[in-house]
Amino acid sequence: MREKNGRFAKGNQQPKGKESHHWKGENIGYGAIHERIKTKFGKASGCENLSCEKKSNSFDWANLSGEYKFERSDWKMLCRKYHLQIDLKKNFCKKGHRLEGNNLCIDPKGHRRCRKCNAIGQKKYRDKKRGVEN
Repeated sequence: MREKNGRFAKGNQQPKGKESHHWKGENIGYGAIHERIKTKFGKASGCENLSCEKKSNSFDWANLSGEYKFERSDWKMLCRKYHLQIDLKKNFCKKGHRLEGNNLCIDPKGHRRCRKCNAIGQKKYRDKKRGVEN
């Protein structure tokens, strides 16, 4: 139940996780995956790389397999430097397309993106705007 200011009344919190009506299961994007990992394992607080110099204050959860499983063994806390090194070694996007040649583009933030996945996403967006059903 909400109060006049739009917030939930004390003791009446909005359901989270699987109980939420926004729950999408495993069909979520990159950002949502990382948010779910942060919720499940906590904020990354250090670097688990043994050769790290421990000079960084910025840490991330890095996916190791590229499969984005919600298991601790598939994730590692790393400083930003080593996280980027791991990401640059990956040659496939989440959908399995090879990230090289004409299929690779670099966004303004320096992230590598799959052109095929980007084209699919743009088509879905245009179809949704036009009201086209799949």
